[in-house]
Amino acid sequence: MAASDLTVRLFLGSVCMFAFALAVNQAGWRHHALIGSLFALSVISGLAAIFYEPMRRDVPTFASSLEGIAGNAWAWFFLFAALSISVLGLTIRDRIQGTLPTVREVRVPHVASPPVVERSADVQVLERIVADVTPEYLLQFYDGRTSMEAHRSLEPYIGKLVTWSGQIDNIGPPGPYHIQVAFDISDKLRLGQSRQVFMYFDLNWLDRLSILKRGDSITGRGVIDRVHSMVIELAQCELVA
Repeated sequence: MAASDLTVRLFLGSVCMFAFALAVNQAGWRHHALIGSLFALSVISGLAAIFYEPMRRDVPTFASSLEGIAGNAWAWFFLFAALSISVLGLTIRDRIQGTLPTVREVRVPHVASPPVVERSADVQVLERIVADVTPEYLLQFYDGRTSMEAHRSLEPYIGKLVTWSGQIDNIGPPGPYHIQVAFDISDKLRLGQSRQVFMYFDLNWLDRLSILKRGDSITGRGVIDRVHSMVIELAQCELVA
């Protein structure tokens, strides 16, 4: 075998090993086009090194060009420089990835939504237990008791659905989320003690509430939210025709 043939085969074999090593070390094999090109270069270079003798006879011009490249010291320099830089880059990348925290996938279990029951054409209220009590009945828990005792006695009624009627005392301006409607339930025998029910309506009720005035009688349905010594607050309210 001529020295020039051996040099060309060594060069082609080096290109084959370089391309193959670089392809198999690509993290995750995410760049499919690059990986495929490197493997193709490796296979072509390997086959050319093996079958260089017949290729030199059949394609003398190409073989002559390969001999010129393989016999050039700069070509070998750039080949080994590229190989060294690639190995160094892969090593640095592996060390950096080794110091990064591992991201773990956390799956949040699906939580079913609470059941909803339609109460009217334009509002939906969560299905609740109905409490057949009056405002006066709830406020009497404060008579002769401390606030702590009253709160403890009233706890079973919080979150229950009630339907109450009364005369409008005031309708507050719309807020960001609701409209407050108040009607007075003061005991005429208790002078100076103003007891009221505050009903909070969704903004969807603005058109219907805007035509009501003080003294109008209304019937509203809502959920008992808070009970104070002088005030009861109902949430998620709706008018009952």
